[in-house]
Amino acid sequence: RMAVKKHVPNKESSIASPIPRVIATDDGSWNITPKAPVEKITVKDALAKYAREDSHNQVLVLCSWMPMGEDWTSEIRASKGVDEYILIGECDDGNCGDNWRTWGNIDFFPDYEDHNVDNTVLRKDIPYVVDGFKRKDLNTLSKLQFSRFD
Repeated sequence: RMAVKKHVPNKESSIASPIPRVIATDDGSWNITPKAPVEKITVKDALAKYAREDSHNQVLVLCSWMPMGEDWTSEIRASKGVDEYILIGECDDGNCGDNWRTWGNIDFFPDYEDHNVDNTVLRKDIPYVVDGFKRKDLNTLSKLQFSRFD
């Protein structure tokens, strides 16, 4: 599945050119041979470099197949320069990101079994909700995604 989390930016954005500038980044930790130009840089450093709060450009982060158990979305959401982000990969209980911190899957809420509250109470604690983002699953596009193993 593909999920989009979006918020209404609190800054005015003006796009300098009708053609978006696309910058591919990767930290290179998996030693994957790139098929196109890729800047070797961490998520944190890429956000600091390209998603500055003082920028007048609209910034959209496209994250493809985030490693299982890792969550980059908290850094993306914390970056004041990011207007929205799109996640590509398996969501909720798949092998991309962290099931709670990235996707908000309540079954993976820390110590879920110890909480005597229903799901509606926990939904307000979902990290992307707390940070002011909304989730939109694009189920019709899910069949079009592929990974490097396909």
